[in-house]
Amino acid sequence: MAFSWAKFSQIYTCCGSLGTGAYIYFLIPKGEASSVSEVLDRAGFTGIEKASVSDLKKLVAAYKKALEREKDDFKERIEEVTDPNASDEVIGEQIRGGCRRLTLGGDLSSKSRDTSRRFCVVPVTIEKTLEKQGFKFMDYSLSNKAYDDKWAANADRLLDSSNAPESLKKLRDNKDEKVKAIKTSCRDVAGAPTTSRLFNKFVEVARDYCSDKSGK
Repeated sequence: MAFSWAKFSQIYTCCGSLGTGAYIYFLIPKGEASSVSEVLDRAGFTGIEKASVSDLKKLVAAYKKALEREKDDFKERIEEVTDPNASDEVIGEQIRGGCRRLTLGGDLSSKSRDTSRRFCVVPVTIEKTLEKQGFKFMDYSLSNKAYDDKWAANADRLLDSSNAPESLKKLRDNKDEKVKAIKTSCRDVAGAPTTSRLFNKFVEVARDYCSDKSGK
């Protein structure tokens, strides 16, 4: 009966419920930033120039997968990547070059920020990103019942919203199944990487329904 983090994407893209708030981790504190690199640095990300060989392989694999799956709807293309059939080494160097242009230039548009976040930083998960913001995921292991009341309350808040999925609505009066569903979904959200197209939206979802300041 559990619903996956893919369900969250349906919930939070159908009605634009996140809006500007979806980009909360990209808000620029203490004055204007002069480059996307500065924005990413302030948000706690590590630039691709410090990526290990394995990190770069992850970025190349994610980029190629996006080319294949998102096709004409792939908005975060890097101009320098000219041949998707080139070797991974070539694509990796092309991504590096494109990232230098994107992150050091003066274009702070949402497209530049999104492209840079997806492919120009060392990949990290939503869980790690929230930790840098002072939030921790609640324990989503199904065996730990200590915080199930909190989980149930979070599920109820989602149910009280206008965007609760039908799969969760059916569980409104079944606490155990309701808690299992939201724990399972939050576990999946926790592992979503920066290369995910909907990473920004999932950050907000995870903060609202999967975590708290105390990390309990």
